[in-house]
Parts: sequence; C-alpha cells; structure tokens
Amino acid sequence: IGLGIPAEPLFRSQILDIEGAEAEALRGAARVIKEQKPKLAISVYHKERDIWEIPALILSYCPEYKFYLRHYSFSWYDTVLYAAVEEAGNN
Repeated sequence: IGLGIPAEPLFRSQILDIEGAEAEALRGAARVIKEQKPKLAISVYHKERDIWEIPALILSYCPEYKFYLRHYSFSWYDTVLYAAVEEAGNN
C-alpha cells in the first residue's frame, strides 16, 4: 500500500529570517537537520549571540556542516549564515 511518502528528502534547503526566532526554529527542526542535512540560509543578526550560537547548534546536530557568512548591507543587519554538507565527490 502506497502511503504517499516521497522517497526523496522533503527539505533540500531552508531559509530562515524569522525576526530573532531562528535558533528556536532550528531546535524544532533538529531531526530534519540530522536526517536530511538540508542546505540552510539563516539570518544571524537579530541577536548578538546568534552569530556563534547558531553554527554551534547546527554542528551539534550534524558535524559535517560547513559554514559561509555573507553580509548584504552597509548597516548592522542583513548578515546571513549559509550552511551545507558537501556531497561526496564535490570537495
């Protein structure tokens, strides 16, 4: 009996800019991050501690993640952390 559950991962990537609740959202997505290892783009400028706590949180779920940081404006906001697990053969 087909249950309608896709064989492919449900989440290939996630973008989070939810006004300071990014860490809480990541805690709620822990199982998905551990199992499916989606690419992530997360705002890390709402709270001062986010810039180091969010990468540490992601690494606690999956130590294979690599991080990239990008700042998109001339002011204090719009800093985005990108996180991805390299696929085999793409080093």
